[in-house]
Amino acid sequence: ENSQLHVQPPQTSHPPNEKKMLEDGKSIASKSAQTPSDTVSIGNGTTFDHSSAGSSIHPMYEQQSPEVTVTKREDVFISRVKVLVAIVLVVAVSAVATVAFLLVTQQELEGFENQFNGHASEVAAVVSQNIQKLFQALDSTSIMISSEASLQNASWPFVTIDHWPTKAEKLFELGDIGQSLLALAPVVKPDIMNDWDAYVVQKAPAWYQASIDYEGSNETVDDLVIHTIPYIHTYGVDMSRPTPIDPDRPATPIWQSYPLKKGAILPGIDELPTNYDILEGLQGDAQLVSAANTSLRPAVSFPSISMDQNIRRRTAKSTIVQPVFEQLDARDEDAKVVAVLRWQIDWNVVLANVLETGVTGIHAVIRSSCQTSDLQELSTSVTYRINGPRSILSDDRDVHDPQFDEMEVSAILFDYDADTSQATASECIPRVTLHFYPTIDFRNKFVTQNGLYYAGVVVLIFCFTTIVFLVYDFLVKQRQRIVMDRIQRQDMIVSDVFPSAIRDRLYNQNLEDRGDHKDELLDPRDFGTSNMIGSAPLADLFPNTTVIFADIVGFTAWSSAREPSQVFVLLETIYNAFDKIAYRHGVFKVETVGDCYVAVAGLPEPDEEHAVAACRFARSCLKKMKEITLKLEVSLGPDTSDLDLRTGIHSGQVTAGVLRGERSRFQLFGDTMNTAARME
Repeated sequence: ENSQLHVQPPQTSHPPNEKKMLEDGKSIASKSAQTPSDTVSIGNGTTFDHSSAGSSIHPMYEQQSPEVTVTKREDVFISRVKVLVAIVLVVAVSAVATVAFLLVTQQELEGFENQFNGHASEVAAVVSQNIQKLFQALDSTSIMISSEASLQNASWPFVTIDHWPTKAEKLFELGDIGQSLLALAPVVKPDIMNDWDAYVVQKAPAWYQASIDYEGSNETVDDLVIHTIPYIHTYGVDMSRPTPIDPDRPATPIWQSYPLKKGAILPGIDELPTNYDILEGLQGDAQLVSAANTSLRPAVSFPSISMDQNIRRRTAKSTIVQPVFEQLDARDEDAKVVAVLRWQIDWNVVLANVLETGVTGIHAVIRSSCQTSDLQELSTSVTYRINGPRSILSDDRDVHDPQFDEMEVSAILFDYDADTSQATASECIPRVTLHFYPTIDFRNKFVTQNGLYYAGVVVLIFCFTTIVFLVYDFLVKQRQRIVMDRIQRQDMIVSDVFPSAIRDRLYNQNLEDRGDHKDELLDPRDFGTSNMIGSAPLADLFPNTTVIFADIVGFTAWSSAREPSQVFVLLETIYNAFDKIAYRHGVFKVETVGDCYVAVAGLPEPDEEHAVAACRFARSCLKKMKEITLKLEVSLGPDTSDLDLRTGIHSGQVTAGVLRGERSRFQLFGDTMNTAARME
């Protein structure tokens, strides 16, 4: 009775079920005193708990505007596209950086290989050419010795070459490998050894004097004669004293040598005394002489390591034995070897000045092998490091880096393709090859970290681009956030004015009218422009609705005694509370006119229980009104709690639509509106 809730029976045109529901609503006022304050009884006694029902959200208010929905959907799509683009960019930059690294590294490797092959091939060609010149010089000297013996009408081994130092120097000049020990050793048969001993004692002083004069030595002939052993000899294991050789076998004693070693008594790699038998003496010489006799060609020994006193460092030397024939240019199987030229070459000298200055770090491996008659391979190796014009002995074995095996550049220095079948078991046919390999130092001059640098530059460019993109994306997001805020604000404005269905129709109609300008933002004023008047009106007939009019009792007198701000505090507080109640019950707020609050249930979405929702809304508003006036009494005055609420409810059909103009509004028309107003 205290709520002043009045319900008018529906018109006869309403559906029977709604008519009965509204007729039964007359009992609300009387039964409200018998039921709890949070329940409403309608019609046939059915009880509705509006306190629990009020907590739910009506579907009508869960819808968003198409622009907001599309924007959010596009935001999700754009976020996914950004993730995909980021993945593609990461893959792309990884691929580009990898390709850049591989391309630069490959170019450097190709440059490294080309440079090495060019330098190594050049060195191999130069060394091979020098070795060929050396053998040509040896062959020329051998022919010269045979020719001079023929001119002297001397029989071997009783031959002394005139001007021996001059001819030796000429050989060194032709060979172009510097000065080294050269010796002539004739073959002495057992039956003439005594005659040979006498020949040496008689002829040695003469060529000693010639060598002393040529070399400008301070030695005397007497000093050299005193140290000359008058018989063919060798030395024991302890190298303490000379020992005569076996007189029953041939010997190959040292006769003339250059340069002459002053006071040389004991044999060594650089010292060969007169009458010293190289077949019994120095290790390897016997095999060389045997190989030369067998192949009728020069034989080369394994490189041997010694200390060069002149340069105070180790060096590797090889001995070359060149056969001297009795007849000029004799090379057939019947050729008779009457002497040998023993020449010692220094590999330091051979490998010097073969590279230009600045090119360093090439390993030269000298491999010497001996192919025996039983096809066994005996070999040894030494390794030189070539740094420009200098060559340095690295080790007395092969120490090149195995990772560069495939880049090997080789040259055959001594290989005469001799028939090994005629060699004895102790004889071998020598073969000397030269192999070139790069070192890590040489490679590092060409293979640098540029590949990593280029890859790093690509990554840095990507990072810079990413930062620019992120900054740009941040600015775009800021702008989109501003735009979205505007869209949401205008959506809220439109939602406050129009129901969701009407709002969507307004959006769609406006977009159709825009034509090519659909992408531009909508403005709430667009819905009231004169351009829309030419299109079809947005109006519909809703047959099943319930209209609520709620008016504040005593407001006119109360407001006349209050400040404007106090009046608006009251109205905003009350209407805001009513809006929330309408939101919970699915009731649409139509408008407020002064102190009158107009709402409707059952549109724009049909609701079979529109009358029930309207009654729940009205009862909740009555209760909330009492709560608000009591709370505001302290701030707005003692008579504020005297304000009350009159509510009129009527069910029936209404015509609803948008009344367009400069200030478009959603309006309801019809007798139901008038009746509800009279009920209030």
